[in-house]
Amino acid sequence: MGLRMPALVRTKSGWRARKAIPTDVRDQYKKLYGPAYEEKLFLPDLPEQEAKIEYTTWLNRVEGQIKGIRALRRGEPQALTRAQAHALAGEWRAWFIARYKESEPGQWTAALHAMIERMDVLIPEKLEQPDLDAMLMLNDPVVRVGIRPMIADKAETAQFLATKGLNLAANSYSLFLDHVAEHYVEALLLLRRPEKIESQPSDLARQYPQLIHSKTLSGQGITAWTLFEMWVKEAKPAASTVNRWRGVFLELKDHFKDQSADAFREDEARQWARSLVTDTRSPETVSAIYITAARRVFAWGVEHKHITSNPFKEVKVTVPAKVLHRETKAFTPEEYTAILQTARAVDPGTNTFKAAKRWMPWLCAYTGARAGEIAQLRAVDVIPHRNGFWTLRLTPEAGTMKMKKARTVPLHEHIIAQGFLDFVASRANGPLFYNGDRNGDADSDPTNPKRPRAVKTRERLAAWVRELGVVDSELSPNHAWRHTFKQIAERHGISERISDAITGHAPATVGRAYGSPTIEDMAAGLAKFPRYKS
Repeated sequence: MGLRMPALVRTKSGWRARKAIPTDVRDQYKKLYGPAYEEKLFLPDLPEQEAKIEYTTWLNRVEGQIKGIRALRRGEPQALTRAQAHALAGEWRAWFIARYKESEPGQWTAALHAMIERMDVLIPEKLEQPDLDAMLMLNDPVVRVGIRPMIADKAETAQFLATKGLNLAANSYSLFLDHVAEHYVEALLLLRRPEKIESQPSDLARQYPQLIHSKTLSGQGITAWTLFEMWVKEAKPAASTVNRWRGVFLELKDHFKDQSADAFREDEARQWARSLVTDTRSPETVSAIYITAARRVFAWGVEHKHITSNPFKEVKVTVPAKVLHRETKAFTPEEYTAILQTARAVDPGTNTFKAAKRWMPWLCAYTGARAGEIAQLRAVDVIPHRNGFWTLRLTPEAGTMKMKKARTVPLHEHIIAQGFLDFVASRANGPLFYNGDRNGDADSDPTNPKRPRAVKTRERLAAWVRELGVVDSELSPNHAWRHTFKQIAERHGISERISDAITGHAPATVGRAYGSPTIEDMAAGLAKFPRYKS
C-alpha cells in the first residue's frame, strides 16, 4: 500500500492534515522529531487562505526534514530552508559568543568599524544618511552579497560548520551567511559589553527551528546514558566511581532526554553545568564530580570512536576560593590522641564494626594508608616477613585500590604490642572488619553496583570519629591520617621517598620511581616513627 498523500481537510473544529513518514527514515525521524509513522497538523477554524498558508509552511518543514535525513545519509550537500538557515545562524551566534566571551572587548569595536566601513564602500550613495545603522544597511541586496566573503572569514563560519559536520549546498551557504551577518553585528555589540552576556537567554539556539546535523545522524542512537553504560562495561571502573558518577549521567539523561551524545554542543554542555550550581550544590561539587565525570566518559567515547567530539572538554564553572581557617589537613595532637585513646578502650568481642573502631584508627595512624584500603583487609593479608617483622599486603584482590596497584607495608611494633596479631588469628582467613564476602553480585546492574561492605565500614567509622567531637568541616575524619603520618614522618627524619612508599603516594618525579624502596627500607624507616601516646 502506498503512502497516504497529505491533504488539508476542514472539520467541525478546524483544519487537519497528515503526512506519512517514509519507512526508510522512520527510525531516525523518530529520534530527531518524535513521530515515527506520521506527522499531524491541527489548526483552528481559520479562513481558508490562512489555513493553506499554515499548511504549506508545515508541509515544507516536514518534507525538508525527510529530505535532510536522506541527503546526509548519502553525504550530499545539505539544502536549507529559510527557517533552517535562521536556526543554524542562531546556533552559530551561541557558538561564537561562547568561543570569544573571555576575549579583549576592544577588538570587537575595531571589527564592527571594519564591517561598517566595508558596507560604506558597497553603497557610497547612502553615506549621506548618518543615522543609517548597520542592521538597516544589511537589508540592502548589494550589501548582503558584497559582505558575504567578509562574514565567512571574520565570523569563522567554516570552522563552525566543521564542528557540526555540515556540508551546505552553495545557495544554502549564501542564505546561511545572510542570516549570520545579522547575528554577527549583534554578537560584536555583545562582545564589546561582556557583562551583558550572562543576561542573554540561556540557550539562544533553542529559540530557532530545529536543524538536522550530520553528527546527530552519526550518533547511531548513542545517548549520554548509553555511553555511560558502555564505559562501565568496557573500562570496568571501581564500584565507588560508578556509584558517584551514576547520578551525573542520570542528570544528563533527564536534561537531554534521548538526544544523541554526538549532537551535544559545547554551549549546551556549558549551560547544563552552570544550571547545576544551586544553594544545595556547590560549584566545587559541580566541577569535581559532574564536569569531571562527563568530560572523562565523553573523552573515552571519542577515543574509542563511539562519538566524534567531547563537548565537555573546555567546560568549566567558576569555583570561588575557599576561606580556610585551619592551617593543616592533619589531625592536631589533641584530636589524634582523643581518637586513638577511645579506640584502644573499645572491646570488639565478635562484633566486626567494634573491631573496626578498635583497630582501624591505629592502623591508619601507623601506615598512613587510605581508610578504604584498611577497611577491606583480610586475615590472609597480614604476613610475616623473613626478617622477623610483620607486614600488611594491600591488594586489589581484597577490594578497590587506587591505580589498581598492590603494595606491601611494614607493621609498626606498637600495633603488634597491642595484640593485633591475636585479633587477626581470631578471624581465620576472612575479612577483619566486616562479615562475609558480599562485595560482588554478578547479576546486579553494572551501572548501579552494590556498595561493598568495606566501603560501608569506612563510612561508619568516619561518622563515629565525628561523634567523638572531631567535627571541623575542613578536616576529613579518615583521610587526615595520611596527612598526620606524613607530617610526623618528616619530623622524625623519615625521608619523603620512604613515607611515599609506605602511604602509596606516587613518586613526585619519574626519576624517583627508579630504585623504589624495598620492604626492608620501609621497615627501617618506620622504626624511626615514634609511638603515639595511648
